[in-house]
Amino acid sequence: MNMNYTDIEQQILSPKNIELAWQEVAKIVDKRGNARAHVSWDNQSLYTSQYNTAEMLEGIARDLRMNNPVRPVLHYKIPKPNSAGHRNIYKFCLPDRIRARAIERVIEPIFEKFYTPHLASYRAGMGHLPVAKATARRHRRHWKQDYVWRVDVKKYVETIPHDGLMAYLKNKVQLSDQVLLWLEKFIVPPIYNSDTGTCSTLPYGVPTGTGLGNHFMNIYLTDIDKLIGTQTCFYRRMGDDLIILDPRKELILALEKQAEQIIIDKKLKFNSSKSCIGKVSKTPFDYVGYQFERGTVGIQPKRAMKAVHRWGVLLAPQELNMNQKRARLQRIYADNNGVMQDWRDFFLNYRYTNNDAQMQEIHGQVLRILSRYLYRSESPRNKEKAKKQVKQWGLPTFLSAYYNFKYQ
Repeated sequence: MNMNYTDIEQQILSPKNIELAWQEVAKIVDKRGNARAHVSWDNQSLYTSQYNTAEMLEGIARDLRMNNPVRPVLHYKIPKPNSAGHRNIYKFCLPDRIRARAIERVIEPIFEKFYTPHLASYRAGMGHLPVAKATARRHRRHWKQDYVWRVDVKKYVETIPHDGLMAYLKNKVQLSDQVLLWLEKFIVPPIYNSDTGTCSTLPYGVPTGTGLGNHFMNIYLTDIDKLIGTQTCFYRRMGDDLIILDPRKELILALEKQAEQIIIDKKLKFNSSKSCIGKVSKTPFDYVGYQFERGTVGIQPKRAMKAVHRWGVLLAPQELNMNQKRARLQRIYADNNGVMQDWRDFFLNYRYTNNDAQMQEIHGQVLRILSRYLYRSESPRNKEKAKKQVKQWGLPTFLSAYYNFKYQ
């Protein structure tokens, strides 16, 4: 690829580019309400309104011109939302987030030229919903003929080798030495551990927290996308999560071996415990939060269970009389973060399900929650009473809300 390195570097350094980067980061940062999300490693605010804009933007330009190191990145862990274990969280200081975005704005089109249409993660107009729609369509039409291969890369983000990624950016993407130097500062930044109060660098792995980190995750596996995407009937990748649907078992097995070699060459590993190859008609599989089984598209059970648990917390019983329970229930239904809004978000996220039987099961679980809320017991009789009572109060049940969403 022929690139004008000087032009790229000047675009990154231009005051207009840095100002646009600040505006884009500000839209994301200032609308979030999590207090911890707005504190950097040294307890400095991440709200853009707390900074002198002109001084901050000049400082970012100076950091770029002088190749200054990234400030320590705050690191802590939170529980994973849909599985056991913890997720690493990295918080870059606001000036460094803007610096990263200024670089990303210019090099993103370069990265996009290396991406294939089968890569859906962290790209405009793509994401889990388009992938879910395409996978559901393929499954409904070809589940009797297809074989499936589902696999992910084991601890992908945490194990990307720094030298391998830098070599790929230099030799394959062919970025200039100056741009590589800027990127390296976000690949190997100093990490501040909030538990120990110490600062160090990661021996491998890429810290998330900026758009650059997302591109690093995307670009490093594009060789696999190019290998598989052009040879199979259906292939998608979301980050480290890959799927093939194709009627040719021998082809899938051959591609698995070739992809395995690419992964080994990149000093990574496939997660063998989550790898799945089989005839779709005999092998149910999960992908992007959905469960696919014999032409039926449902919600991944653990995600459905988590949603029901969340609604149970919202509708936890309290010592109230029936009038007070009614008033509280109406408030919970109507609140912006209440039950109805949560149901709408749930239906939107799983709009491609055709498993009405599963939705009826979830409806039954919600009725149990309502019967405990109203009558402190979830007997079959109280479930029926709860359903009638909610309707008398003019509130929808889960199932009526679902059908209203589905057929509106």
